[in-house]
Amino acid sequence: MPTGLQGFVLTLITAASCALSMPANADNPKQPERIVYLNTAQAFANGVANDQVTVLVFGAEWCGACKKLERTVLSDPAVRKAAAGMSWSKIDIDKDPQLAAMFGVRAVPTMVFLNTKGEPLHQQAGLVSVQKMAALLEDYVGKAAQPGTARGREEQLLELVEQAAALPEGSDVPSQTVTQILELIAVPNPIGAEQTRHRLIAMGPSAWNALIDALEHRKLAVRAAAYDLLKGSTGHIIAYDPFLEVKERAKQVQAWREWLKAKRPTAIQPDPEPQDASSGPDEEEPAEPTTPRAPRAPR
Repeated sequence: MPTGLQGFVLTLITAASCALSMPANADNPKQPERIVYLNTAQAFANGVANDQVTVLVFGAEWCGACKKLERTVLSDPAVRKAAAGMSWSKIDIDKDPQLAAMFGVRAVPTMVFLNTKGEPLHQQAGLVSVQKMAALLEDYVGKAAQPGTARGREEQLLELVEQAAALPEGSDVPSQTVTQILELIAVPNPIGAEQTRHRLIAMGPSAWNALIDALEHRKLAVRAAAYDLLKGSTGHIIAYDPFLEVKERAKQVQAWREWLKAKRPTAIQPDPEPQDASSGPDEEEPAEPTTPRAPRAPR
């Protein structure tokens, strides 16, 4: 039975094969006043029927940058002109987290461009300028038949685990690698998660440092998964609550680091945090993490 992206594409084609048989704007050839969003199945079917790239726009109700993208960038006439040659769908990551995870969406807003086979052609995260967006859309108009370049979540998981397993004996698995794996499996009903979990546990001490680093991850699900794996791999239990505030969690993480220091004196330094790419001009903003910040308590 097909899984991952293959299953996703088959589901879309089956559900929407009869939904659309002509261009969405066939009766109105003029440029639309706004981008028309269809549900995911209809958007993909429309893209296939009209040989158009399908654009999935991932966002969330709490995402300020997503609203600004819609209000100031996607509403611009130059952007709408290029967008008219594509099929569009808008996805709320809180309502469809599995679809977001399937395409490796880790922040919002994120736009994923699909060919007519449902394969990702490009992924654009963050708020960009009108000029950059118009140029990006123009670059992908008419490229619906182009082979996909990105991979599905299952393929990413397999590659990351294989990379970790191939490290020389005695080497620590990089924290960034373990974090990427945890982000991919810390979703509802993740495909391949159980096998990945067993393989991470089997890596033993080489993954401990990275798992301890992940206890400080911004996402609750990743922190919880890291603690579960840490207990399973070490056979040791030190109090840790992923729901606590940062300062309180830091004390518990430090206890884990002290334990690791006693077990492995050379494995006490966490990997440096990866640096965010430059956000570019003032009108461009990085995407927001997929976990919203908690509102401040009233004073």
